[in-house]
Amino acid sequence: MKAVQVRIISVLNACRNHGLTRMAPTTSTSILVGPPRFKPHSPPPPPPPPQSQVPFLPRPFFTPSPYGNYCLDLFIHVVPEEDSGTLASHERLNQMLHLAWFKNPLTTVKLICNLLDRRGYGGKDDRDSFYKAAFWLHRHHPKTLACNVASIASSFGSFDDLTEILYRLLHGQDVRRRNQYESIDGFRVRRKGSNSKVLSCRRLTPREVRVMKALERSKLQEEKARAVRRDKAMAMANTAIERYQNDPDYRFLHDRISDVFAECFKSDIQNLNKEKDANYDRDQDCLELSLAADYCPKIGSSMDCATLLCESIAKKVFPRELYPEYQGIEEAHYAYRVRDRLRKEVLVPLRKALDVADYHAGANKWGYNPDFKREPCAIKKYLEDVKAGGESKIRVDALFPHEIMRYANHPDVGESAEIQWKAMVEDMRMNKGMNVLNKCIAVCDVSPAMTGRPRDVSTALTLMMSELSEEPWKGKVITFSESPQLISIQGGDLKSNREFLRNMGWGYHTTFSKVFDLILEAAVNEKLKPEHMVKKVFVLTSCSFLERGFDDNSCWESEYEAVRSKFKKEGYGDVVPQLVFWNLNLEDLYKEVRSEGECQKQEGISMLSFVNDNLIKSLLENDGNIGLEHVMEAVISGQGYQSLVVVD
Repeated sequence: MKAVQVRIISVLNACRNHGLTRMAPTTSTSILVGPPRFKPHSPPPPPPPPQSQVPFLPRPFFTPSPYGNYCLDLFIHVVPEEDSGTLASHERLNQMLHLAWFKNPLTTVKLICNLLDRRGYGGKDDRDSFYKAAFWLHRHHPKTLACNVASIASSFGSFDDLTEILYRLLHGQDVRRRNQYESIDGFRVRRKGSNSKVLSCRRLTPREVRVMKALERSKLQEEKARAVRRDKAMAMANTAIERYQNDPDYRFLHDRISDVFAECFKSDIQNLNKEKDANYDRDQDCLELSLAADYCPKIGSSMDCATLLCESIAKKVFPRELYPEYQGIEEAHYAYRVRDRLRKEVLVPLRKALDVADYHAGANKWGYNPDFKREPCAIKKYLEDVKAGGESKIRVDALFPHEIMRYANHPDVGESAEIQWKAMVEDMRMNKGMNVLNKCIAVCDVSPAMTGRPRDVSTALTLMMSELSEEPWKGKVITFSESPQLISIQGGDLKSNREFLRNMGWGYHTTFSKVFDLILEAAVNEKLKPEHMVKKVFVLTSCSFLERGFDDNSCWESEYEAVRSKFKKEGYGDVVPQLVFWNLNLEDLYKEVRSEGECQKQEGISMLSFVNDNLIKSLLENDGNIGLEHVMEAVISGQGYQSLVVVD
């Protein structure tokens, strides 16, 4: 029998089927009782009446922002490091969050999620800083955090980030570090010199006696460890029960997270049951499942005991009012039965469908194929439509320059890419005016370090600037090498221009003073007026800013002063091109963003260390004027960030 094809869907897609994303905040009246093996010393207190007052938010001390934007300060200074995981201390992070929130609450929420983001371009993947920021957000704006949990799990992290938030709220922000220290302290270390005594005792004691004593000692240690674990789990469960009953903000967050799991389970089980239908076509249909079953805490595990999340989820998947067999039974018995039912009827079958441990020959041992196929490339599909329909199918803003460049040499859609490129350049000339990048030139790095997306972006922007520029800069490019050259691009179409750029000379670094000398020499030879001088020089490379040594302000200032003197001597006054050093290597984004921020204060140079579609769009719309604020907006403008909201 053919294996069932499985396709993983996002949390928002699974929840949207059941209306979670549109659900209004509600006040829960349910109670938690904990696992049946735990008997609390006293019954939990009844839930307090709802509290509507907003927690007091002290107005922070407004120190001047070094970049003129408190959100930009948060974006620049909270940067992951290899050693510590975060540059800012807890207190400093809280202060920056306060200031950023007063500047722009929605942008602050986006920047908090950017700390966790490990999927898109520009995500920091700094989980420790995210949990600290989420702790701050829960303390001061609890409804905003609770109403964004589905988006957080769907677009930036995963389900386990939601359970981790609950765990740290209940047991402290440093609970992981404390657990680690407790484990280290728990190891027994044998004192030096004790081996000889042990060996002498073994010679006098028969082996059978030694074995029996060892078994008894092991049994006592196991019982003691079991009792310690039970007491610890009971204490954590009691903490979760009391916090849930006495803290409305925590209860609301707990309910929203359990809602996300419950709605995903309802959607997954509904889709799983369709597979058993006689009309299900295994060749055409695809089983759509979320990863909720993989990340849900195992029932009875330490995470389940610490948060009691499985009990809340089970009660929402199997509510009393929809199942007559649960009517009239006490709460503890109801919780026990639905927890067991959740395991048997939901978690076990879903985990079988998602199991990849024994995956081989197109299916796992349960008959499912979780190695789902990807959706067809939208860019290639569009170019195929252009090839079939001709120019009538062209939308000039459908693709970005680097997306077109990627398919310039494609055997099937290369001609369509050529048509799309010409239409895009012509549209920029006619509809957006001749002032779009008409006084820019690129220093193009085509060294072996430039591969994949950075190489496509570098060659595409270089060619686009050369075609949009005025004479004598039209069709020109400067090579990235120790002895740069100003050369003309030789090629009659997109494909040949692409090959020419990729095969021109290159080096491992370039000399900026020589780049300015080439520009000045060409301007003098052509007798250009100052208003026709190049405005911006884009250095498109994967080299690090720090490799150029410009983290020292005096280094660039002395070099720039020498360049300005040469331009002034030739009659151009202060008309000196602005240098834009654009590092296209995404791995260096947050390693050097602080240095990038410092360099923005230096005259004559701007530094960027990020590239995505939105930043390229800003480049085209602002005539090449891009800075750190454009980078920040580009980073937090992805589709996932659009679903974030501010509630309180």
